[in-house]
Amino acid sequence: MKLQITSIALILTAATVSMNLAALEIVDLDNNGVISTEEVQAARDAQRAEALAQFDADNDGELSREERREAKDARRAEVVAEFDTDSDGELSSEEREAARAARQADFASNFDLDQSGDLSETEQANLEEVSESRGGRGKERGGRSGRRGNR
Repeated sequence: MKLQITSIALILTAATVSMNLAALEIVDLDNNGVISTEEVQAARDAQRAEALAQFDADNDGELSREERREAKDARRAEVVAEFDTDSDGELSSEEREAARAARQADFASNFDLDQSGDLSETEQANLEEVSESRGGRGKERGGRSGRRGNR
């Protein structure tokens, strides 16, 4: 029982530490009503800087392999804590799909500049343009499986 409580506490602590890593906050920096690829990159750069601030234990300005692993483990713990509906400590294929769909919806919501809850034709076109310029990753992470074999 003590091991289980410790594991839950560790997961919750990791989830709290990495909470801001989950969502990519994209802002229309120039207020022109369109999210540009540069603004997406600025959001990613801010996200990386935050990860560096949280996980760069040796303060050398870079994440070592171990520090990257800790950041990844913290993110994974956050996702498990949020989407593990059967509380077995692992994500089933349905739970992974729910996490993926939530991540995609969160990314797309950044393009709802008028905060209507739905993407207008212009906002949808903007999302698709940025997604295509990123290699389709905003939609389905198309090239990901091909990259895994190279790691």
